[in-house]
Amino acid sequence: MVDVFISYPRVERAKVEPIKDRLEALGLKTFFDIHGIDGGDTFPDVIDHALKSAKAVLGVWSPRAFQSKWCMIECRVGATRGVLVPIALERFSELDMKSDFMTTNYLDLTDFDGRENHEGWQRTLRSLSRHVGRALGGVDPVAPQGQTPAPSSNVPLLVPEMVRIPPGRFLMGSPAMEALYKRSEEPQHAVRIDYAFELGKCEVTLEEFTAFVTDAKHDMGNSAFIWDGKEYKDTPGKGWRDPGFTQSGKHPVCCVNWNDAKAYVAWLNAKQGLGRAQNAYRLPSEAEWEYACRAGTTKPFSFGATISTAQANYNGEYTYGAGTKGEYRKKTTPVGSFPANAFGLHDVHGNVWEWCEDAWNANYNGAPTDGSPWLTGDASSRVLRGGSWNSVPQFLRSAYRVRLNPTDRNGNLGFRVARTL
Repeated sequence: MVDVFISYPRVERAKVEPIKDRLEALGLKTFFDIHGIDGGDTFPDVIDHALKSAKAVLGVWSPRAFQSKWCMIECRVGATRGVLVPIALERFSELDMKSDFMTTNYLDLTDFDGRENHEGWQRTLRSLSRHVGRALGGVDPVAPQGQTPAPSSNVPLLVPEMVRIPPGRFLMGSPAMEALYKRSEEPQHAVRIDYAFELGKCEVTLEEFTAFVTDAKHDMGNSAFIWDGKEYKDTPGKGWRDPGFTQSGKHPVCCVNWNDAKAYVAWLNAKQGLGRAQNAYRLPSEAEWEYACRAGTTKPFSFGATISTAQANYNGEYTYGAGTKGEYRKKTTPVGSFPANAFGLHDVHGNVWEWCEDAWNANYNGAPTDGSPWLTGDASSRVLRGGSWNSVPQFLRSAYRVRLNPTDRNGNLGFRVARTL
């Protein structure tokens, strides 16, 4: 995986190359130009993959860069991912800048003379270090903006058990012939995940989440939307500690919104000193989630053409395909209560909906094909997968997807964590 993707106009290569050499001398792997692309590979695919997987995007800004369509696209991808570090090697005016970058701070290296103690260079290394997750040239990483601090306490750290997911390819989405498919699941498209990653064996549990809330003093609000048998109603006094049914520490935490889940993984990383390291915990991308859920299968469920309440926790008063009715438990069950799929993951169908990193898009036209999260689109809604304890079985299909506001806390919303190896 690339540490730093360097975006610059090709005509300024000679000016930018010394910066690249300095970064590589610090042990960073850079993506600098197309000369290192293997025979048979296509430029757009390789560049797109490097850009979307790099830990940081170093945008070298100049009048020419602002006029370059590709430089601006690369910088916007970096900004959307939250990993853009802009620098200036020559002076430019605000009239040169694009309007969407007018308020973005850049680091001034216009008078950089090669000194390691140059203020602009030190700030550049500090900014990069927080994305690559380690000190660079003696400059310590700083906490990423918005990261939850990790107050010292005696609360035991409970780390979710993880399962290794191998690299592979799969067809994401559902064919129109699949019963009760939705338009949001099309077009079905090939996705190649060429890296191994880990995914939580189970959904994050109440006891694991309690350690976070207690230690980080995270505010979980004083109400949640609770199911009354007919609809979800905003109910004061209810929430993750009391979702309207009894839970033990081994149940999946629920009434968790997307922002809560993001705060949890930031806290977990801070507690273990991972910061923005490659193997830091995170939410899975939607593509990673479906790939891991399917575990090599192509049917509506990882268990086959239909599903039963002996295989998952959902509303068994309804059926899918040739399935039969079963039990409706009306609450969560302890994680791992049902058989795992072929990758060893439990509860990918039912129990609680699981947040993904991705912004919502109404269909897969233009979706990434490399397993990365789709961060453009409607960021006011985030994707959830898997269905829950009160879902009808069609919602548990491997391809089924829904969206909610990232601030919504419902009694059937939870998550599991991922990390890149």
